[in-house]
Parts: sequence; structure tokens; C-alpha cells
Amino acid sequence: MSELGKQLAAEVMKFVEAKVPYEHRGTTMFGCDCTGMIIGGMKNLGHFKNYKLRQYPKDWNLHAGAGDNIREELSRFAIEIPKKEITVGDIPIFAFARCYAHAGVLISGKTFAHCYVAAGKCEYASLEKGQWASRWVSTYRFDEAKLNHG
Repeated sequence: MSELGKQLAAEVMKFVEAKVPYEHRGTTMFGCDCTGMIIGGMKNLGHFKNYKLRQYPKDWNLHAGAGDNIREELSRFAIEIPKKEITVGDIPIFAFARCYAHAGVLISGKTFAHCYVAAGKCEYASLEKGQWASRWVSTYRFDEAKLNHG
């Protein structure tokens, strides 16, 4: 587990503990979505200072031709890793509808933090059971070399 991973996990835990409400494309403690929680955590750690947040409709993943926006964006700063190698601070990706459409941050064991529209807030969930286990399709880890040069 990297120091950055531990720091990111600690930052996103603040979002969950504060019960930050869901807000489409939000990135702050006043409101965020799944990727916004990750971006907000990274900003709090001094990364993504000039990050330009992409705007898209809430239901983008339901449309024909929807791309894998989350994976495309993460590949700018992170590397894909095998699920069996997941550790604190890594980013599990989940499939909904036509594409990969949700993300979180591993906190410990198989527990992750995420901001989920149906919950209306940031919360913890498990990768071992329920919808998250069956929807978990990929995992990413921030690459510090890409962060410093990307």
C-alpha cells in the first residue's frame, strides 16, 4: 500500500463521516458524486490543482454510444491493476447499464467509500456481497509518476 493510497483513503473517509450529499459533478464537502469524491480527495492532498472537470448528463451511461468516461479519465493518472492486488487507496470501478459508470476508494479489506445517487450521500459499502460484488469490473491505482507529469 502506498502512502498516497493511505492518504486518499483518509480523505474520502472524511466525506463519508460528514455524510456529504450527492451532487452531480460536485467535488467538495458540500456535495459530490462518485468521481467528484475522488477528485475532491486528491485536491485536498494537493493534486489536481488545475483539473478541468468534465461535464456530462447524470444518465450518460444509459445512452447508446456511451463511452467509458471513468476509465478514460483514470487512465490519465492511474494504472489498471488486477482485482486480487487491490489495497487501501485503490479505485474499484463498477458497471451500470452500458458501461463502467461508478467508482469508489478502498478503505480497508473489501470495504470502499463512494458517493451513490440512490443513497443520496457518501457511504461505505462492501466489495464482497450484494450489487457491488457483481458490478465490480476493474480496479485502478493512482500512479505518482503520471500525477506529477500528467
